[in-house]
Amino acid sequence: MLAGHPLPDEAGVRGVRDMLAMKARYDIGKGDLVICLISGGGSSLMPCPAAGITLEDEQNITQLMLRCGADIKEINTVRKHLSLTKGGGLGKFYEPARVVSLIISDVVGDDLDVIASGPTVPDSSTFKDAYNVLQKYQLLGKAPRNVVDFIHRGTEAIEAETPKELYNCDSYIIGNNRICLDAMVEKAKDLGLKPLMITSELCGDTTAVARNMAADIINGKYRGFNAILLGGETTPTLPENSGKGGRNQHYAAVSMLAMQGYPGPWLVACAGTDGSDFLPDVAGAIVDDRSLPAARAAGINFDDYVRRFDSNTLFNKLGRSLIITGSTGTNVSDVIVYLLG
Repeated sequence: MLAGHPLPDEAGVRGVRDMLAMKARYDIGKGDLVICLISGGGSSLMPCPAAGITLEDEQNITQLMLRCGADIKEINTVRKHLSLTKGGGLGKFYEPARVVSLIISDVVGDDLDVIASGPTVPDSSTFKDAYNVLQKYQLLGKAPRNVVDFIHRGTEAIEAETPKELYNCDSYIIGNNRICLDAMVEKAKDLGLKPLMITSELCGDTTAVARNMAADIINGKYRGFNAILLGGETTPTLPENSGKGGRNQHYAAVSMLAMQGYPGPWLVACAGTDGSDFLPDVAGAIVDDRSLPAARAAGINFDDYVRRFDSNTLFNKLGRSLIITGSTGTNVSDVIVYLLG
């Protein structure tokens, strides 16, 4: 069943409705085994709004949170408290049947209750945590009234809290960013390169991370290696008038300028492993030491595009930069590769 990502849609609601209907259809109960295959993106793909919350409410709050600089744990803390199936709700629904979840992680640190908003995992967050996230990012006055009211009622125990224990559920990570990077290291060796994997838990502000990595490379921190590999998920904070793009495209755009001081040829490729860098038809971008001179020679106002987070427009103008893979069918977060001459 195809559904919307990163914003939930009606197809996702129908899919979850069918998923829940299986319990009665097949008389699933004690002694039965339910196997759940869960991957990143499930928060959007599996919308099941709580009573009093509409799909439009979920779409609006998701859009606000994707733009405000909140990390995935904070975003999913709010999502879990607006849903009947997130935050352990799906696992509880299938009680007393045993529920085994096989999980592909797209979350830094592989937090089980964050991946896909933990539909079969006890929830460590509370309504109070969700309210604090909205307050932290000044969304109490911007979020849909239904959302704020519902979460506020939850803080007063008027709405039921998410499950904190699930005795019928077991979860296993079968794929993650580290496994992906390990395979990339082996491939790099096969190609005759000298690879170094820095981390599979990259996080932080997208602009700052790109600049800091460039500074480390230019200052010789990774001398002796010519393939630097990282994975994880950075978080951009978008301005009000932001343009079109995604965190991987923005990382590449910032790197065009930040890597200028490297004394030799270099290349940076940044991509979402699901083939989507916020925009569904673009996985990310690839730039090298010739990209910035080419942009300037073409009269492209590079600084303006970066400042407005309009990286997709920048790379469409520049040409030969966007990474287009199509949907890969899975998601283990982002990967970043530096090749150094």
